[in-house]
Amino acid sequence: MSDLKQLCVTLSEDEFRSLQFYAHSKGHSSESFAQHIIKERLHTYLLSEAKHSDDRRTAPRVQVSIPAVSLVNFPDNTSRSYPVTIRDISKDGMRISFPEIDSAIYQQLRKATDFEIVFTVPKTATTIAFSCNVCRVISSDSVQFAGRFDPESAGGVRMLDNLFN
Repeated sequence: MSDLKQLCVTLSEDEFRSLQFYAHSKGHSSESFAQHIIKERLHTYLLSEAKHSDDRRTAPRVQVSIPAVSLVNFPDNTSRSYPVTIRDISKDGMRISFPEIDSAIYQQLRKATDFEIVFTVPKTATTIAFSCNVCRVISSDSVQFAGRFDPESAGGVRMLDNLFN
């Protein structure tokens, strides 16, 4: 038995004629074109949900606001240092935000490959450094990086245990 489901749709006469006309102009039957439209829309929706999911990490994230300094590395082997704020952190990575920056720096940050970050862990006053690979560059109310800890520096995550408890 197949796991396919059948879907019936009710359209007005005008809607159906529009569907037929549009499908015909694209070289399809109205049924196959309607199926294509629905599948395409669902695919777009699923991708959008995946991008905006609150928790895509394998480890739970903890919301924080920790000032830090980040050294951002670019593909042309140049690096620049920026003050940042760590917005959330998990045992796999972190999200950092940059203070207000101009569009030229934003365009440059979009090309970043990885970053190093140095900060003082709250409660313990221990200074720690991590290397992270840039997973996403986010531009909303501020420019942010979502980064995954480099495997070589991920061992230091145990120094953050007080943040996860």
